[in-house]
Amino acid sequence: MTDPVGPPVPMPQPYPPPAAPPWTFPAAVRPPRKWLGRKGGLLIVAVGTVLWFGTVIFELVFNHANEAPTNALFIGGFTVAAAFIYTGAYRIRPSDGLSVTRLLVAFLVGGMLATTLAAPLNTLDNLWSGGSSGRVSLTSLSLAGVVEELVKILIVLLVSVRLPQKTVRNGLFLGGAVGFGFAAIEDVEYARQAWNIAASEHIAALPPEIFSVISRDIIGIFGHPLFTALLAAAVFAAVRNGRFRITWRVVLTYLGVAFAHGLFDLSGELVYRLTFSNLLSQVAIYSIAVIEAVVLAFIWRSVSRRASRQLQPALRQAADADLDILAEMLVEATNWDGTRGTTRASVETDPNSWRYLEGWKRPSDFGVIAQDGTRTIGAAWARFGTAKDAGYGYVSDDIPEVTIAVTLEARGRGVGRAMLAALMHTAQDLGLPGLSLSVEDGNHAARSLYEKVGYLPVGRNGNADTLVLALTPPAPVLPSAEPPEG
Repeated sequence: MTDPVGPPVPMPQPYPPPAAPPWTFPAAVRPPRKWLGRKGGLLIVAVGTVLWFGTVIFELVFNHANEAPTNALFIGGFTVAAAFIYTGAYRIRPSDGLSVTRLLVAFLVGGMLATTLAAPLNTLDNLWSGGSSGRVSLTSLSLAGVVEELVKILIVLLVSVRLPQKTVRNGLFLGGAVGFGFAAIEDVEYARQAWNIAASEHIAALPPEIFSVISRDIIGIFGHPLFTALLAAAVFAAVRNGRFRITWRVVLTYLGVAFAHGLFDLSGELVYRLTFSNLLSQVAIYSIAVIEAVVLAFIWRSVSRRASRQLQPALRQAADADLDILAEMLVEATNWDGTRGTTRASVETDPNSWRYLEGWKRPSDFGVIAQDGTRTIGAAWARFGTAKDAGYGYVSDDIPEVTIAVTLEARGRGVGRAMLAALMHTAQDLGLPGLSLSVEDGNHAARSLYEKVGYLPVGRNGNADTLVLALTPPAPVLPSAEPPEG
């Protein structure tokens, strides 16, 4: 196959363009695979528990039971949260584009900012609704979720500034981190209040503090992280072109978590005012907490599994030295249904197939390689053809034909969409009128993806349809970037 005649089409260098669009996926920070191992979270809980009990015993032995145990408060409040944050950091994948540093900032700084902002808002809400410093109104308790979930999600957006990949999975990570930070600081405050109330009544202050720490670690630590993680996942799912949007799903999710949050805060006080029974009040609180934890954890697991199936690959420009990689991907593309037994040798000896790589890389060729860490999981490239030697998806000499393939284990996880977006933006930068490709009958998954990103059928070639993505209005064509002639 001869090269097209005419001036070469310049490729933007380097790839991706300097003004990084939302479809680019820079290299991610690798997860801490060695720190404390896969079960490091359990180790943190074990060590924290030993330290907490040791501090409590020290206070009892040395008769300091009525002095505020600052160390015990912080160890008890942060141990479980720190264990979950470690587990989250350990599970960050190279393709997530989320650094451990950002996760820690969300946990520590985000949690601190959220509690700092929420406290005065809750106080104003309580005073506005008829409460006082010594008695919280039912209205304020019911609206606690509205206030606190709004504050926390705003903090999540703040720590997401310049985050390259605003994915559902990263929303779960960052929302959970801010929620854990909020819960840990709030738990310390609850334990301090229990201590102060007991001390003011001249009774042993240590038992109430112990009960508060244990109970909050059992039930309280899961509410805030689950609420905020699910809300952040909904917000990140609504992102388009790298920008956050308010959709009806986001609003409904916010109202849902705010209601669940308010129900938890309201249940104990409402039951107490109706029955004047501390026992029934505690039963109500724990019952609501357990029910919500189970339901929300089930939802979180479902969302997390779905998000984990969506890979966010690192994309790089296909280079001259990538012929072997592209050849393997051409085998994947030719053998898309897995029944043809296509091999590298059969592809190279078939002129109809090898035309898509013969003479790679010509000046007018452009493409992208998708990687998950060091593993190649897909490739997509475009090259111009002529009517004399047309490919299956040929439309015209000035519209390059796309070849795309994703490895079997990475299919259905967003890799193909990312590569198609990359090629589209490159074609727009070059001022091309469109891109074309061919899809065989029966390849329903590929056809669905192509149509979703804008490819429309324009013709038929054997047992396959030819689809075109029209780039209208076309980007301005540079003087040296005229389409090649056939």
